[in-house]
Amino acid sequence: MTMIRHKLTLAEQQDDTVSEIARNKALQAFAILGEPVAVEDGGFFCDDLDELPGPNAKQFGRLPLERFLRLFRDGDTRLCSMRSTVAFAEAGGEIRLFSSDFRGRITGLIGREHSSQFSEFSRIFIPEGYDKPITEFTDAEMDELRRLKLRSFDQFAEWYAAQA
Repeated sequence: MTMIRHKLTLAEQQDDTVSEIARNKALQAFAILGEPVAVEDGGFFCDDLDELPGPNAKQFGRLPLERFLRLFRDGDTRLCSMRSTVAFAEAGGEIRLFSSDFRGRITGLIGREHSSQFSEFSRIFIPEGYDKPITEFTDAEMDELRRLKLRSFDQFAEWYAAQA
């Protein structure tokens, strides 16, 4: 089986979970392409903000980071998670979900913009085990982060390879 990357414009359904958004996008992509498809969606969940922005991180991403950081109060833990789900849709409407979650904290300083950032929040998110925001990572650190933390794609790839 061969995977081909397609750039599609899909409706962003508002939902409480990353998994449901990814599921909906996979169904849309399958309807457009008419062939098995994998779609990824993610979210950013802050403990001190009752898991906001959550799966709607794209909408919060329009808020300048300086203003977003003001939502935190002195004494807040600033603990948070980045969550990702890959949804695979195939004929018959069956959807398989592969999810990962990695923890970290919000820094008070805003990192530089970088082409490898997942979202604007990558500029203020320090993953557990690291001491700087994702956008300050070297290429080697970014590869390590992808290998150790971004498990949803790995889970999908392992499952997909076993289907051959």
